[in-house]
Amino acid sequence: MGWALYGTPLGDAGYAVEDTCHANNCEAQIDRGLAYLCGSSPGDEFGEYGCGRWFCGDHLLGKPDAVREAGVLGSGLCKPCQDRFYEENPGEREREEDAWQERIAAMRR
Repeated sequence: MGWALYGTPLGDAGYAVEDTCHANNCEAQIDRGLAYLCGSSPGDEFGEYGCGRWFCGDHLLGKPDAVREAGVLGSGLCKPCQDRFYEENPGEREREEDAWQERIAAMRR
């Protein structure tokens, strides 16, 4: 089985399914594959991470480190979901910034 086409609560999904960005007033052409998915489960509006909708590169932000470490499959979170994550996890943004600074310092050595 491939991921080109499969069913979800929001209809068909997969990288063979053409769509437009789900952000308000954005008409960017995308597909309904994992590369454009907010969170890890299509159509999972109340999932632990993400809303399960699809967004273009301008509206899909990277995953917080803790989300990545939890094994979430999608490429990122939309801005509202990322904001919600940081509100529910105070201190996480600072932890990530500290970790990023440590990685930069290690590369400079």
